[in-house]
Amino acid sequence: RRRPPSRDEGPRLPRDFFERPTDADAILGRVAWPKISNECPVFDPLHVVYNRIPKCGSGSVQVFVEGAQARNDFQFCRSKLYSKRALRDGRAVEGYVKDPFRASSCRRKIDPKQRALLNRHVFFVDFGARAAKAVAAPPFDKPRGVAYVNVLRDPIKRCVSRFYYERDARGLFRRGAAFTLDECMDGGHAACTFQRWRGDASVAAGRGYTRARQFTEECASNYLTRWFCGHGGACKPERGALGLDHLEGALDARRREASREMLEAAAANALRYPVGLLDRMDDSLRLFATTLPAFFGGWDGVPPCNKCGGRTNATRPPPNPVHRRILEHVNALDVSLYAFAERAFDRRFRACFPNKDAGQVRRALPAAPPPPVAPPPVASPPVAPPP
Repeated sequence: RRRPPSRDEGPRLPRDFFERPTDADAILGRVAWPKISNECPVFDPLHVVYNRIPKCGSGSVQVFVEGAQARNDFQFCRSKLYSKRALRDGRAVEGYVKDPFRASSCRRKIDPKQRALLNRHVFFVDFGARAAKAVAAPPFDKPRGVAYVNVLRDPIKRCVSRFYYERDARGLFRRGAAFTLDECMDGGHAACTFQRWRGDASVAAGRGYTRARQFTEECASNYLTRWFCGHGGACKPERGALGLDHLEGALDARRREASREMLEAAAANALRYPVGLLDRMDDSLRLFATTLPAFFGGWDGVPPCNKCGGRTNATRPPPNPVHRRILEHVNALDVSLYAFAERAFDRRFRACFPNKDAGQVRRALPAAPPPPVAPPPVASPPVAPPP
């Protein structure tokens, strides 16, 4: 017989729970956010890494990339590695920097001397001297280095989407189609006790992987911040394990400093290359086409997918106010990083398209041709009366 999932009584929340701030500056102390420039950088890399984050519109970007490949003739590698997202050690990082395609078990052989794009779930890796730098202007005749593209999503919406994906597509929660995230958190299901996650439970590098453990980690560990921080001492999993400790005064100065260092590194990396937003997917793809023209240029502006314009495939019930607030506290670094990414995206978009209004901007599409005008009816000749 299968053992029932472990349960607990849920977290004990203080009376002023809803008044407690969830932003990183209030929880960790003042964060040294990097300066957002007013420039529109353009890159001409030899390679692009789309280190896609789960449940952040990767299906939409995939369609966009396939169209760009047909226009611009670059190689495309889709990695066969899905659960190994953090490289295990320095040797693995060195091998990845040397040849990210070979290290990613590509489905097809890639010539590293030609333009190519890698699609893989993988934490940020600093390519050092191989990192692509912004160029002055076209023509782009000497592609060099490696650049990134990525798309971010509101961390709470991403967690909700992840839960229902696991329920409906993967069968992780065998409670029927009516089982909700609220019920999972209320019932103390082991996979939904997000506030109890700790760094030694991480399966990001593949060790100890199960779908349940991966789901919990994605919703409980400030996953977006860890993703952009990448590898190195500042990015250790335990630095993302805030839980609800700060509500109980258990987040000491050492832990606050460590988490703040990780968040600052993630924010700096998020500014290095184009990072889009799922809620502004049309604008994000347009930004990619402008800042990486050798790969994505020539786009006609037609949305390639149903995620464009902020649409999603299905409407999922959001968590109730208490559960949403718990997720915001547990993922306070991600909440703050996403707010920073929104400001950075808007600033960069305005720099690249200075004559456009604020908010989501869609490229004006050619007007549809008017329908053909039917010729006037030909009058029938008069019919002679019978004799």
